[in-house]
Amino acid sequence: MSPVGASVVRFMGASASTIPGAGRHAARSRSGCGSAGLRDRRAEARSHRKAALPIMMRPDSPKVLVIEDDPDTSELITATVNGHFGCPCTITCASVEEVRRVDFEHIDLALCDYHLPDGTGIKAMQIILDHREDVPVILVTGEREIVTAVEAIRHGAADYLIKFNDYLRTIPIVIEKNLEVARIRRDNLRLQAALSNSLAELKRKNRELEEAAARFELLASTDLLTNLANRRVLEQRLAVMFSEALRYGTELTCLMIDLDGFKATNDTLGHQRGDDLLVMTGRIITDQVRTSDVGARYGGDEFVIALPQTTCDTAVALGQRLIGEFRRQSEALLGDGARCGMSIGIASLTLSRPLDPHQLIAHADNALYRAKMSGRSRIMVCGPDGKSAMTPESLEV
Repeated sequence: MSPVGASVVRFMGASASTIPGAGRHAARSRSGCGSAGLRDRRAEARSHRKAALPIMMRPDSPKVLVIEDDPDTSELITATVNGHFGCPCTITCASVEEVRRVDFEHIDLALCDYHLPDGTGIKAMQIILDHREDVPVILVTGEREIVTAVEAIRHGAADYLIKFNDYLRTIPIVIEKNLEVARIRRDNLRLQAALSNSLAELKRKNRELEEAAARFELLASTDLLTNLANRRVLEQRLAVMFSEALRYGTELTCLMIDLDGFKATNDTLGHQRGDDLLVMTGRIITDQVRTSDVGARYGGDEFVIALPQTTCDTAVALGQRLIGEFRRQSEALLGDGARCGMSIGIASLTLSRPLDPHQLIAHADNALYRAKMSGRSRIMVCGPDGKSAMTPESLEV
């Protein structure tokens, strides 16, 4: 059975199947709309009103909008609702036009007659739902045709009640049920909103954690002054490069760099100028190396560059560019009077044959020592024994 059909059967109930005749006015006549019946209804309404009206309005009582054009029926429904909740909690309207003028802000539920003098209950219901789609609207009618119930539910009615016999006794039950359903729906919406906000907050927190982790990883892997890799990252990357070079039979070269006269510059011009010189060196190295290379600050004024798949000749050419660029930029930074240079030692996997990455760096450091002993701004290449060093020119012979 479709949801609409199921709703109709549920809302109309067993009493709907026993209702004879059709039409609103026919139902009214069958429910005792003659003179005697009218007197009884008015007496009943007065009885309900006397019981309900003297009681003060409870803060937790619902506000029920009753839309009914027949004064006696409206009075009966109002008295029934007020009597059930023990306080006056209804607002009454007799037409679609009056419904338009209602302030729906505090309306909790609406009981709406299907036939109104200037339109249908469907129209009145649409006005209500346009203002407050969370307000349950119960359509009340004397018609028992299922098409009317289907139409009401399709247009948004929460329930459907047929005026017949003791339908007034059913009204409080239907109201309580629909108020509870509306409350559950509101709670669900609040929970969904809270969950959505919680998920959004969780995503934001996770994003912040990821960004913080990335920052900490950067801090843990970067020399803060020069923005080059630090010694820990150099050793990790060099170990991988060394392993791959042995596995695939490729070349691996290492440059050990030291700044000539750095201590004197630091002592003469101050530590800030010395830091500027280190920052400048880091920038020069970054500009000259490839993304596959690793440029790192090894400590103090010492730097290391690891060059995978790079021959000794190519490493020498890189060293010469570094020395030339350092000379040009250091003169601009320090002035003509200051003397600071760059010495470089080079070791390669195929030439000095180191046993591990640490020995490769040690061979480059040996070559650097020979370069500094030979004068400023020199390049020396570690020999096959790992201790001796050669000039780039003798390497070409």
